[in-house]
Amino acid sequence: MNPFQSAFQRLKQVDSQYQAIRLLLEDRISARLADFAERDAEQDLERTYAMRLLAEFEGALTDLAPYLSDPIVFDTRSGLYSKIHRIADKMLMDPRLVSQVDQNLRILRNDLLHGRSALFEFNELYMLGKQFLRNCH
Repeated sequence: MNPFQSAFQRLKQVDSQYQAIRLLLEDRISARLADFAERDAEQDLERTYAMRLLAEFEGALTDLAPYLSDPIVFDTRSGLYSKIHRIADKMLMDPRLVSQVDQNLRILRNDLLHGRSALFEFNELYMLGKQFLRNCH
């Protein structure tokens, strides 16, 4: 599998797992009339899988960067901001997309890591990550 397909596959795997577990949890919640503990579990599920999706997105950027038409190699100190912007600059991406990815993905990750309340929709994050990766060809 080439690095571009692998990058998409990484995100797809997290999405598939999230959707499967979410369906199971929704069935349990509706069967039990949504007690508080299970609603909390649903929120934790979204946070957990959002973090996994963001980690896979960052890993995918690191893995595919050396295979771009103008290769990039990131050092261990390169953060998500640097990876997003360096790849976007090399690929001449639309600044609106870059800004949207930067704000929605990077800022969300920071909010989740630091325990701040974050409003997000998992499917929107997934689609935004895929859109960015599509522009890496």
